[in-house]
Formats: sequence, C-alpha cells, structure tokens
Amino acid sequence: MDHLKWPSKYVTSSLSAATTLHSLFWTTATNYPHNLAVVYDDLDQKCFLSYQQLANFSDQVANAIEDLFEHQTVDEVIGLYSKQDLALLPALLGILTSSAAYTPIDLSLPTCDQDDWLDKLQISTVIVEEDLIQDFKRLKWTEDVRTKKIHGPNSINLLLVRRMSHTNQERKNNSDIVFLASPLTFDPSVVQIFIALATGAAILIAPNEIKIRPRQLCKVLFHRNKITVFQVTPSMLYNFGNDLIKSDILSKSTSLKILAIGGEPFPEMKFLRNCYHPACKVQIFNLYGITEVSSWATYYRADLISDDNIPLGLPITDTILEIYDDNGHKISQGMGVLWIGGKRRICYINDENFICDKTMRSSGDYVRKDENGFIWYIGRRDCQIKRQGKRINLKSIKEEILRKMPSVLNCHLIADENKQWCRLVAFITTSLDRSDYDEYSKTVIEIRKNLKGVLSTNSNPDDVHVVEHLPLTNNGKIDDKALLQYHRLNFYADYNQSLLQYIDTIWKKCTNLDEQIEPITADEATFLSNGSSINAVRLVNLIEDWLESKYSGLKLPKLLDFILHKSFKDVYRYVSGEIANFIELNNESIAAIEDSKRDKRQLIDNNSDLETSSSKRIKFILPSINNQINNMIRYVKKGNIMEAFGKFVYIGSHFHIFAAINMDSGEILWETILGDRIESSATVSVCGKYVIVGCYDHRVYTLDRTTGAIVWQFVTNGPVKSSPLTDPETGLIWIGSHDHYVYALNITGKCARFRIDCKDGSCFSSPCLGTSPRLLYTATLAGTILAIDPDNGNIFWQFHCSRAIFSSPCVIPAGICVGCTNGTIIALDNEGSEKTFKWFYR
Repeated sequence: MDHLKWPSKYVTSSLSAATTLHSLFWTTATNYPHNLAVVYDDLDQKCFLSYQQLANFSDQVANAIEDLFEHQTVDEVIGLYSKQDLALLPALLGILTSSAAYTPIDLSLPTCDQDDWLDKLQISTVIVEEDLIQDFKRLKWTEDVRTKKIHGPNSINLLLVRRMSHTNQERKNNSDIVFLASPLTFDPSVVQIFIALATGAAILIAPNEIKIRPRQLCKVLFHRNKITVFQVTPSMLYNFGNDLIKSDILSKSTSLKILAIGGEPFPEMKFLRNCYHPACKVQIFNLYGITEVSSWATYYRADLISDDNIPLGLPITDTILEIYDDNGHKISQGMGVLWIGGKRRICYINDENFICDKTMRSSGDYVRKDENGFIWYIGRRDCQIKRQGKRINLKSIKEEILRKMPSVLNCHLIADENKQWCRLVAFITTSLDRSDYDEYSKTVIEIRKNLKGVLSTNSNPDDVHVVEHLPLTNNGKIDDKALLQYHRLNFYADYNQSLLQYIDTIWKKCTNLDEQIEPITADEATFLSNGSSINAVRLVNLIEDWLESKYSGLKLPKLLDFILHKSFKDVYRYVSGEIANFIELNNESIAAIEDSKRDKRQLIDNNSDLETSSSKRIKFILPSINNQINNMIRYVKKGNIMEAFGKFVYIGSHFHIFAAINMDSGEILWETILGDRIESSATVSVCGKYVIVGCYDHRVYTLDRTTGAIVWQFVTNGPVKSSPLTDPETGLIWIGSHDHYVYALNITGKCARFRIDCKDGSCFSSPCLGTSPRLLYTATLAGTILAIDPDNGNIFWQFHCSRAIFSSPCVIPAGICVGCTNGTIIALDNEGSEKTFKWFYR
C-alpha cells in the first residue's frame, strides 16, 4: 500500500482497533482504495469518488485545517456549509481527521439564525462549498475573514473560511451502496455515512429536489444505482405509495438487501405484507433510538410471516435500557417511560461538561415490557390528549383507523388546541386512483362518513382532510406544523360563509348527516335526532368562535339550550336575532363612523366618472383606465407571455407545493415541494425556460419550466410574499422581501444585480414596470411608494402615506395608482406628486 498518499498516522491496523469514526474510514480506505466510495446522481449526471480519491481529498482538507491552526491541536468545532453532493464527505472527513468536531449549518435557516448558531458555538472556522460562498457571505459572521481554496477532483472546490477578530456488525460486501437519506443536520446521517465508510461500501447522494419526488427518487435509487441499504422513516416509505413500493422497493428483482425503518412507529404489518413480493429477499429491520443518545439504540428483524406486531428489539453494543413508572420507580415488567444510555454512549446537551459512571436519557416514550422480556412501543407521552373530559391516545386511534378501513393507506392525527377547546384533526391518504375524479370524490365522502362508524364518540375527529400525501420535514418525519397550517386555512375559510350557510355546514359536521345533502330547512330538524350532547357543546364552540371574529363581544347564553331542545330553524333565528340586537345596541357609534367616512369621500378630478355603492362590493370606473384595460387584454393575448406559458398555469399553495397544471385537461405536469408556504404568484423568464416564485422560507426559487427542477435559490432575510416581475428589456427578475429590500436578480448569472434598501418597510407589494417613463414601482408596509430606475437601481422618488400598503401599484396613463389600508386609493403622477385623485372607499 506504499502508493497511498495519506499518512499512516490516520490508519489503524484493523477495524477492531479503530476508536473513532474517521479511523474506521481510513482503515477501510487502506484495505479497499479502488472501491467505489461515493456516487452523486441528480438525474442529469452521475459523479463518482473512489476510496482513494475520497481519502486524498479529505487529507487535503485536514492538512489545510492543520496549516490554518499552525499544526497545533485543533480542539474546536468547525462549521460545515455544504449541499448534499460530492463535496460533503471530503469536508466532513477532513474536519474529523484534523481532530476537530463538526457542526452542520442548516442552509434553510434565516441568516440571523445561522449567525446565532455560529456565535453560540464560538465557531472561528467554516468550510464552505465554493458555489455557496455568495450565500454564505450574507452572514454577519463573514465580515472579517480570510479564505483558502482547496481543489478537489471532478471540479469540486472547497473554501476554508477563517474568522479574524470497532464495530461488531457483520461486514457487508463492499459492493454495497448505502443511500444517504438524512440531511447532515439529522443524526441518522452519521450512522448512514460511517456504516458505509467503515465497511468499504459506497454512499449514494441525491439532491433534496430529487428526494421529495418519489417517482424520480425511485429512479435514482433502484434503476440507475441499485442501492442495497436503505434507512427510511415510515412516513417517507408511505409517500412512495403502494405501486412504487411493490415495483421497486420490495419487488422480486429489487437490488435492496436491507430496509431499515426508524424514526417513527413501525408501519402496519398488513401494509408491508401487501407490498412484499413472495420472492423478495429484502430483510426489514425496526430501528429505535433517540437523538440524545443515538438514532440506533435497538434493532429487531421483522418476520413478515409470523410477526403481527413488532417489538423494539435488542439493544446494540454498549446500550442500556431502563423503564420507570409514573412514580419514578424502575420496573422490570409492565408499562412506563423508556430511558436509554450507558457508560460509553454519551451525548452532551447544551453546556453539559460532567462525566459520570453512567448517563441515561428519557426517551419520552411509553413502552410495555412483557414476561418474555420484549419491549413494546405504546406511544409518545405527548400523544395523549384530554378531550371532552377523557384522555385519548392518538396512536391508538390511528391504528384503529388503519385496521378497520382498508381504503386508507396512511393516517395522521393532530390536536388543534386553544384555551376554549381541543379539536382533533385527521389527515388521510388513500391508495385510490385520482384519475377518475367522480369515483374518487364519492370514495372520499364515504371515508369521511364511515370514519364516524368505526370510532367511539370521544375518538371521532372533528375534521377530516383526505390529502394526496402527508408533508415531510427534511428529516423524513411528518410535518405537523404544515398540517396544522393547512387545516386552519381550510377551517377558517368557512368564515366567509353567511350565517345560515355556516350553521348548516357545521351542524352537519357535528352530526351524522351527509355534508353533501341539500341545506337543512325542516322545522323539526333537531340536533339530538342525529348528534350527541358532547357534539352539541362542540357546535356551541364553533358558532361562538365564528361570531367572535365578526361581532367581538357578542354573547349567546341560551345557545346550548336551543341546540339541545329546539329545531335547526329555531337555533338560526335565535343567533340571527341576537346579532341584530347586538348591532342595534351599537348602532349610534356605527352610524357616526359611517357619517365620518362619507364626509371623507372626495373626488379631486371632478371631470372623471365615478360610481360608488354602499354595499360590500364597490365598483369604480375611470374612463381613461377602461381603454387601457382593453388594450392590455389584447396585448396579453398576442404577446410573448402566452407563448412562453403555453397551455400551462403555474401556481403555489400554502401546503408548500408549487405545480404546473395543464389549463385544458387539469392534468398536473409536475409538482415541486418548496421550503414553506407560497403566497407569491409566479413569472416566467424572458428566455421562457424558467419559472420564478417567492416563498415563505426567505427564498426566491428559479425552476425549470418543463420539469419543475430547482435551478437556483436566492436567499433573502425575510419571507418572500411579493410576486416577481420580469423586465423584458434586461431579463432581470424584480421582487420584494419582508427583509425591507427589493432585489433585481440575474437568474442566468445566479446573482443579485441590485439590492434596494426600502428602509423600515417590508415589501408585501409586487412591483410593476412603467414604460414611459421607464420606472419600476413598488410599495412597503411602512406606507412608502418608491419609483426605481430599473437600469441602475437608483431610487428616483419616494412618496409617504400614513398607513401600510399591501396592494400592488398599477400603471395608468397619468402615472400610477395604489390602495392603502387607510381606506384610500392614491394616484401619483410620474414625478411622485399627488395631483390626480385620492378616493376614500370605506
């Protein structure tokens, strides 16, 4: 092995003598230098590193770090700022080899949070992937740094940024390929990396935009690379769907040898048996652990033939399991909370620095140990909620739904709690074909209806959402936050209904009535003929919560009595009567406010036609704008926008999904999951190849218009709710952010051309472009309207009004107009003077 370039100090004589993670790698690299170590596949290209290449590059990184520290012991934590690609492992191994520890820097975090993390750990050195350096330089941490470049194979370059101021497992065949499913910020990634590097196996890396698209991920894993080891959460497995699991993951001809499932409760055995081909040879393991000790603490090999339920299994080397009851007493049998730890398996949390004989950590999970010594998972302590006076377990409800409803593929329950109530919400996915919309809709209605029949009253969800898939976090677990947000958006959408419509809707939800039937009209329709007294209380809460949003302070002391003993019409008459009385009592102050508003209505240009209405819908017409609108419609119909978009519409959702949809057929061309909810509308680039959209995760995304692949992400310091604008002359993309800046982005050069400071105002408003004069207009929540020269980024003029501006400016022949939250529509000329009109529309 004298041809190997790395020093012998890295290498131990055997795996059994290795005492660190990186020494496991160096020993393996010595034994198998020409083995494949890393594969990177993004569907466009595949890149490879052998163990010798990986070791050489890691050695370069380690030497660069040691040079930086003048060959003193590197006794500190080094930051790692990298995507999941070929640069990741050389950087990680180089840090460990230099005797330092590493901390991954989460690229999805706002820059202020990244700065806080670096300061908290007192980081002085960070390794940055070269093409991320512009993003990284946005951190305050980088204000006074020096940089050293490290050249690697396959055009991989890393930048070293310095701030100034023994395994007992059976050896796998070294032709194995392990998929790096977890991000570096999630602890299973450490196990996935070093279980491969310690045994001569290869690691497959795929970009995040591939990971979130099941069909493309299967193509990378099983068709292009033939992986043999796959660690996955149950939620991620469910997201593949029955068809892909049967055809690729658990098929007769699958390349997979080991499917390790962990991070969440083990899937239903019925589901796995249904997907597992009789000739499939894949071994399925249940893994259990906690971040505070290790994500792998116990293991159990599942037998799909004889096992009906799966225990946690045996502890791995040096792991101790203990169970304590609710009184804090250690028990050898029965139910209690599982604690995990040992003498050697120690994780230091926050500022801990103690060393004791044995360290144990609470898992927060209830388990049961039977007379045979098997430990069975019961559920999280926080999976139990008190509802309607009784304690229920969400895991048990989920298991009951999956057991009794064959059409349900997966199910997840969350509690939406406030001071007044606890709403139980169920999210369900099915194995049904969505292409037959009518049949699918019928089945969805049946699922909602049948759910009430298979569960007890206390366990019955208040709301049921049938969704195409359950959203996952970057760690592969179900995203409760996204589901709660989705539920609230759908729930509160009902608030736009009339009183009669709303009571009709929730009356049906709280009883066994079909929600699709005609509105309730019969005088004799009483609540208790279909519902229970418990659901009557729930109905009271729903009505009172709805009314509080519209008539703050309104009380309905007799509402429960009316619901229990009167008809639907009586309830409606009582509520509407109380609303009328409430309004009448407040009539004088309301009338005074209305008079005040009428006095403020004025029309400065008396020659313009103006229609007003006292109804909630207000219409106003300016004749000069009318012709412009017609011209605009003709322009859009014949312009490049329609040609670029073709027959597709691009739309985002609060559920993080951005999609391309065929306008004629309704068929989805592609879906891409972004980092957070999407309120921004999209625009298409001048070349027509890309679509651009803003996102709540502080980023502006550039996507391939035909595939939905993410081409570039520009990171701001605040949510991006503004909609982007394409400048047809320069091709720049203009967009505002809640970080108080407006940006002009060069998407081909992947950089910001201009960054305009809007001072103290967030930019919710979307920019618009005038042609004569050529000016870009935008507005802020601080009430500032700005005119910007789009060719040099200079602010041409500013106009300040007294209140926030959420609306977007509109170009008119005389200048621009924009709506303000003080109840006015303001029109300004091209010099920023308020010379045309200000109309009060309240």
